[in-house]
Amino acid sequence: MHYSQFCSAFSGVLHKKLGSETQFIQKTLCKNNGVCPDVLLVLSPGSSLGHVIYLEPLYDQYQKGMSMDAVCASAASFLERRPPFPSSICQDLLDPEYIRSRVAFRLVSRRRNSGLLDRVPWFPFHDLAMIFFVCLDPSCGELVSTLIHRQLLSAWDMDTDTLRRLAEENTPVLFPPVLTPLSEILAPLSPELLPLRESEEADSSGCPEDAPPLHVLTNRQGICGASCMLYRDIIKDFADQEGADVIILPSSIHEVLLFPDHLTFDHALLRRMVQEINRTEVPEEDVLSDCIYIFRRETGTIIPSPPSSCHMPGPDGTESPW
Repeated sequence: MHYSQFCSAFSGVLHKKLGSETQFIQKTLCKNNGVCPDVLLVLSPGSSLGHVIYLEPLYDQYQKGMSMDAVCASAASFLERRPPFPSSICQDLLDPEYIRSRVAFRLVSRRRNSGLLDRVPWFPFHDLAMIFFVCLDPSCGELVSTLIHRQLLSAWDMDTDTLRRLAEENTPVLFPPVLTPLSEILAPLSPELLPLRESEEADSSGCPEDAPPLHVLTNRQGICGASCMLYRDIIKDFADQEGADVIILPSSIHEVLLFPDHLTFDHALLRRMVQEINRTEVPEEDVLSDCIYIFRRETGTIIPSPPSSCHMPGPDGTESPW
């Protein structure tokens, strides 16, 4: 069955499972870094905002032998775990009081999202951009959200500085930071996976053999967790604990890797390593940056390394406020 036939058949079977009052709209959804996958938008009766089902991964499962009934049952189960949005949700989104405690931010690549940044409010952070969204279900433990466009900001009669202040207050609360040694994450996966300092590949990584173990910084949900690098004091406390500046490797939009910089690391080699991993291992929509960053204890700031490697002017030529 070809992809287009699969999408049509999948929609038909799912429609029978969920009832004739449920509305299905197949469309492309532009996401991070200009990636635009095919999705099925599922609208419950009386609601103008719905959940999305990504079609290409389901087609991959179908091609690998999963039956159409099993694929549809999986999608139906996904939707059952996510109750429909209330009919008032679109009106609620226009209410500044409703969104004040739900506004949050995430970090994305400026170069890879230049088209998106023409349509949304944002602040520069070196080669990255802080963009904003409304968390629609803070209690669900996942990221159910809608991106904030300029029109929505105008409807709230809110300026960008207020938006940023609210997001910086809310995001650490809605998405609490989690800092974990990489060895603790790898250990349950395979006994053969060792920390960087014990790896046979350590000599080619830009890190000396006696390098301290990496730590993974993300949020509790594990989604868009690279934003935690801008949380107040989280990296500062780690730097104080280690008694050194901190190297920040942007492994994806979902997390960053931290380790103390004892001036024994080849920053240029680390940067090339990040670039290579982005090209070969990280899905395009999850790539954050080809740069590496340094947290300086003396100034309490994060800078690229080398400083000129990731320089980009801010909107209208302004510089990054960090």
